[in-house]
Amino acid sequence: SKWRLVRPAVSDTVGAPSAPATLAATPSTTAITLSWAPVDLATSYTVYRAPTSSGPWTALASGLTSATYA
Repeated sequence: SKWRLVRPAVSDTVGAPSAPATLAATPSTTAITLSWAPVDLATSYTVYRAPTSSGPWTALASGLTSATYA
């Protein structure tokens, strides 16, 4: 599967920041933990997954307030 982070949510008083520039996937015996560099002014993140880089993309989690997903 392919993983993708999109622009994080921000408060309505500022423009949307760019998507996180880095994404790391750390495997364990039972799961993969995704982590990325926090984006200034981000209030939450959404993680998407797709079978190929062209999609279709499916949201796995939204409203994440830390820069990790397991």
